[in-house]
Amino acid sequence: MFERYRSRRAFRKGHAAWLLGDLEGAKERVESALRAEPKSPGILCHLARVLSELERKDDALVALDAAMKIEPGNPTVRVFRAIVHYDSGSFSSVRDELESVKEENLLAQALEALLRLKDDLAARRAGRAPTGPLSVSMPLAARWIADVAGRLLALLEWHFHGRSPAEAIEWHRSLLAPDAAAGPPAKLDAVEAAFAAGRHEEVDRLCAPAGGRDAVDPDPSSGLFHAVSLMALGKEAQAKKLLSKLLQGDPASWDLHFLTGVCRARSTELGRAGWAFARAARIKDAYVDQVIGDLAKLLDIQIDFRDT
Repeated sequence: MFERYRSRRAFRKGHAAWLLGDLEGAKERVESALRAEPKSPGILCHLARVLSELERKDDALVALDAAMKIEPGNPTVRVFRAIVHYDSGSFSSVRDELESVKEENLLAQALEALLRLKDDLAARRAGRAPTGPLSVSMPLAARWIADVAGRLLALLEWHFHGRSPAEAIEWHRSLLAPDAAAGPPAKLDAVEAAFAAGRHEEVDRLCAPAGGRDAVDPDPSSGLFHAVSLMALGKEAQAKKLLSKLLQGDPASWDLHFLTGVCRARSTELGRAGWAFARAARIKDAYVDQVIGDLAKLLDIQIDFRDT
């Protein structure tokens, strides 16, 4: 009984660390839970998710194989295997995993819909499909599953930035820019005023520390503006580094996770973008849902959340 209590306590701490993106901390705690309860498919599945995000796909699949041996035919294990393959870009393997569970599992049905959308968008980007509206249909209940919302937004952002990167950055700048109607420009500080006007080089100059970019911790109050400006200037690597530093100081910030997803999608890192957007959705699901709706409309993509 004590071993089970210790296992559950370690698992809760590991899950909390994973939600905030502390993958090494999550791995340590989930492995501790597994040592106390080595025959738990649920703990093995969660360990696999952590290992996958640490880009240790083979180790993640080993953990899921162990879970399947404990509970043969467990549909949750199949879906977790599909997620691991999806995030690593092994899309044919995703279909193989989903084949036996897609009729009964909402997440499996949503993943299959995401695969179809991904194929349609890839064909559109490669010029192999006619222009015009696209559509995707998935279960209504999947709309509020963060793993679905995150990966759906990653696809939309990937397509948007690939189609028109300057327009995509301007769209995101407009979401963050201070509202001019709230007061005269004089009330904005220099960084806010430059960002509101789209002067990205000026934002970068104002935010750069005197001793060099790594001399001091970034200013959280201007960090979001700076990250978007860095992306606008084609400095995605610096933007990723800045967002990572900011998240160390505020790991529960949904907007930092959101912008990390934007940056990853812009760099065509679909798996990492999906993880970041999913974290944002777990913290502020209504906002992420609104962005999905607005962006889908902008891209002429109809998302049909059907009531099954």
